[in-house]
Amino acid sequence: MIKNIIFKSSVNKDIEEKTEEYFLQSGFDLKEKKEGFLKFSHRASLLSSWTLDPLKWDSEIIVTFQGYEVSADFTIDSNGQMNTTEEENTWNKFIENYRRFLINNIDFKEENRRELKKARKSGLGYILCAAGGAVAGGIISFALARFTGIKEISYLGIPVLVSVFLSYRIKCNRNKKAITDNE
Repeated sequence: MIKNIIFKSSVNKDIEEKTEEYFLQSGFDLKEKKEGFLKFSHRASLLSSWTLDPLKWDSEIIVTFQGYEVSADFTIDSNGQMNTTEEENTWNKFIENYRRFLINNIDFKEENRRELKKARKSGLGYILCAAGGAVAGGIISFALARFTGIKEISYLGIPVLVSVFLSYRIKCNRNKKAITDNE
C-alpha cells in the first residue's frame, strides 16, 4: 500500500519538530534526519502478521519540506496481512491526522486511538471468523474423509474453509463500505 500527501502548512516554524513528535509518539523510529528531510520506519517482526495494530506493520515514511510545502510518502507493506477496510481506514485517518496536526495544530492522539480501537475490534471479528472456518472445515473434511476413505481430504478442509470464510467477510465489508461511500 503506497500513499502520498502534499499540502501547505500555515506555519513554517517548528514544522520538522512537530513532524518528529507526531511519528515518534505513534511508535515509529526516526531513521534519517537531514535539513528538509525526515525518514521514519517501523520494521516488522516475526509476529507482525498477528498484530491487530496496522500501524505496527512494516512501513517507511519519508517526509520532505520545502518552505511551507510538506510532502509525505507512506510505503506500507501489507503482505501477509488481511488488509481489511478497517485497517486501511486506520492508515488513512492516521495520515489525515498528521496533515491536520501540522495545519491546524489539532491534537491527534485520541482520534488515532479510536481508529486503532476500531481496527482491533474488527481484527478480533476476523479471528473469530477464521476460527469458525477452522471448525467448519474440520467437521466437513473429517466427514468427507470418513465417507470417502481418503484421509488427505482432511488436510485441505481447514485451510480452505478458513480462507473462504475470511475472503467472504473481507469482501462483504468492502461492499458495505462501497455502498455507504456512494450514499
